[in-house]
Amino acid sequence: MDEVYVFGLQRSGTTFLEKLLLQNFKCRQSSNYWKHSVERFETPALAFNIYKNPYTWIESIMFREHADLPISSPEILLPSYLNAGACTLTDDPVSINPVELAKLYERYSNNWYGYGWIVRYEDLIQEETLKQFIDSIHLPRVSEEIIIPEAGFFMSEGYTDDIVPYYLRGKPSRLTDRQVDAINRVISRETFDRLGYKKIP
Repeated sequence: MDEVYVFGLQRSGTTFLEKLLLQNFKCRQSSNYWKHSVERFETPALAFNIYKNPYTWIESIMFREHADLPISSPEILLPSYLNAGACTLTDDPVSINPVELAKLYERYSNNWYGYGWIVRYEDLIQEETLKQFIDSIHLPRVSEEIIIPEAGFFMSEGYTDDIVPYYLRGKPSRLTDRQVDAINRVISRETFDRLGYKKIP
């Protein structure tokens, strides 16, 4: 049975993509890797590299759930006047630095872009682009119908359908203009362009 590897920054949709692949294709997931590694390494299996829009990704980390990023990337806790508190699942506010998050995103993109199957999270939450993605993968299918993993359980932020338009717009709702400007200074135009995202002026 084919092995699949899914890579991406925390809260980019890695868990959803893993479940999507495992439920729709006759494949297995290798357990011999860390899916959130910023540093690139080679794998012998079919790799899927998932991204989320940089603005909504940063906003998600800052205001919804930071996952284990403060442990794996402690630099995101560096003090700054741009910091804001993340409202976590345990209601434990943490002051997170958007500039350091932007640096992490840019570094991940530079290290991993061009390796594996590039997947945009936003394409998985639209019916038409999801179908195109599934149809483009040449692995044995479990069923002719697309099986979509349960929302909420497989998506760590408690995904609901009403958040889809927010992700498709690609515009943050809680980041300040100063924070957006700071992010734009760190994440290059090239990164936005090659991932197919629009940079906010």
